[in-house]
Amino acid sequence: MHRKPADGIETLARGGKGIVTGVMDGVTGVFLKPIDGAREEGVEGFFKGVGKGVVGLVTRPASGVIDFASGSFDAVMRATDGSEEMVRQRPARYIAADGVIRPFVMHFAQGAKMLQVRT
Repeated sequence: MHRKPADGIETLARGGKGIVTGVMDGVTGVFLKPIDGAREEGVEGFFKGVGKGVVGLVTRPASGVIDFASGSFDAVMRATDGSEEMVRQRPARYIAADGVIRPFVMHFAQGAKMLQVRT
């Protein structure tokens, strides 16, 4: 969970898992927190547990949604980051003086690149 996601799909999957986990923790907390409180402090602990469970019912799903939004924004930022340098995979297509665009031919493109005049 601490390493950066490899791609956008993994980011969305982690965010969805965070939302589901938050909702599940919130719902189970409503039932489990009063029981834990009653075990530790009796009736007073039961009511403290009810309060903690109700607060968790709201805050845990909300934190899951916030984590999902944060991860989504991070994925968009990484996808639009222009720090990776583009590398040409093949030389530019040779276009003859008549301006007609013909199918790509590697040796014509390489010859045009070698003869290209730099100004």
